[in-house]
Amino acid sequence: MLEVLPGGVFRLNQQPLTSAQLQAKLHEIFEPRSRKVIFVRGAEDVTYGEVAWAVDVARAAGIEIVGLVPRS
Repeated sequence: MLEVLPGGVFRLNQQPLTSAQLQAKLHEIFEPRSRKVIFVRGAEDVTYGEVAWAVDVARAAGIEIVGLVPRS
């Protein structure tokens, strides 16, 4: 699970990351996997653009399927 938080902060499986670290970490984790699927959840107060940016970064890191988790 990739969580998009305010202020350019992300959490990948609860591990905090900055926007500068995100693509490298995603690539490191997903490169050896045969199934490249991730779920993305945006915090209540982030913009659509911030979530879309995270999805673009995930795709650039080689992730093939990106699922969006709706806000509850």
